[in-house]
Amino acid sequence: MDAKVDISEAACGGVSSVTIEKEPEGNSLIFIAETRNAVEVSELRELCSDLEHGCRVRMVAVGPVTAFAIKPFSEEPGHLSDFYEVTAILDAIASRYKAAYLQPLDATSYRIVEDLALETGSELMPLNHCDLCGRPEAFPTTLAAGEKNRRLAAGAYCSRCVAELNRQNDYQLVSALLNADKRNFGSCAHVELTNKVKRHGGKITFSARRRGQKLAATG
Repeated sequence: MDAKVDISEAACGGVSSVTIEKEPEGNSLIFIAETRNAVEVSELRELCSDLEHGCRVRMVAVGPVTAFAIKPFSEEPGHLSDFYEVTAILDAIASRYKAAYLQPLDATSYRIVEDLALETGSELMPLNHCDLCGRPEAFPTTLAAGEKNRRLAAGAYCSRCVAELNRQNDYQLVSALLNADKRNFGSCAHVELTNKVKRHGGKITFSARRRGQKLAATG
């Protein structure tokens, strides 16, 4: 994700849109394997590509320690069945490697990967950390405030925090995230969303304006 931008209230006054890219609810797992050689590393990278039909996949480390995160596409029954099939495959192949285990992705398991990657010289692909609780998240929900094509502020959030803040609709969820993330959006307290919304794939963009500003006449 792009670097955060610390903006003043004056700069934030130019916000014309707020975009959310929501991830499905549910927690992620991480598969960690200690490999013996480059062939095993290559096998795991190929496996990641093969698993993409059944779940979200993101590489976290590559090398003597190879790790990747997985998450269901959604909590709908069909998608969960695919996800259970993926976890069954990972459990079945774990014995092929020097050591391998599948566990929830949290601060402890991510720290294990970080430490092992440092010890073994493996390449680490750093994960986002939730801007509300600091929890590592491989598939964060993201929020960005911008003016035309310029990003002014951005945040990333774990599935747990999004679930706790979730409201009846997307408008209320975006408003709740803007209010909760004071570090990134505290200067935007005077910005309000309008009812004008655009949807493109998983992205939802709300038009925004300074609180109390009248909409331009159309017609």
